[in-house]
Amino acid sequence: MFSFQVGNTTVHLLPILVWVAVVLMVFVVSLFTIKKQIASMKKLCQNGEYEKSIALANKLLTRYTISYKLFRGKNVKLSIEHFHGWLAISYLGLSNYDLFWEHINQIEQQKNIADTWIVAYYILQKDLERMKYYEEKIEATDQTENTRTILRGVILCEEGKINEGKEILSALLPKINFALTKQIVLSYIA
Repeated sequence: MFSFQVGNTTVHLLPILVWVAVVLMVFVVSLFTIKKQIASMKKLCQNGEYEKSIALANKLLTRYTISYKLFRGKNVKLSIEHFHGWLAISYLGLSNYDLFWEHINQIEQQKNIADTWIVAYYILQKDLERMKYYEEKIEATDQTENTRTILRGVILCEEGKINEGKEILSALLPKINFALTKQIVLSYIA
């Protein structure tokens, strides 16, 4: 049924079809596994479980780096940058600033995301001059709205306008979904 004759040789297609089906199944299962690992890594990082997030992110970064070397895809490069971003956030949360800078500097295509976490670094360092610089540098988008609001509130607090700053930060607190950012905001509200 699934065979044909080539000269004196009979070619059976069923083993080939089975092999292709197995390869496709492995590919689909690995895609779902990777998607689940990425979601898990993001959730761990957002919840402040940085060491577990780092382990997963490094594993995924290695896998995607190998894939990028083989295929040179734009989306793969963007994914690699995302992993560097998640690693940077995790290292910032662990106060490992050298590794934070190592990973944040790998982000080229999404500068607003990098700037968001650089701002968090300068807030943690209480560097008012750099905070003001980034307040002007970060462009206003939906993606950077919370960062700009946090920055505005922190700058007000650092300049001595504590009640105004606390008011801004208190209003924003329910919208924050990163443990590190909540920790920063709570340190100014308390």
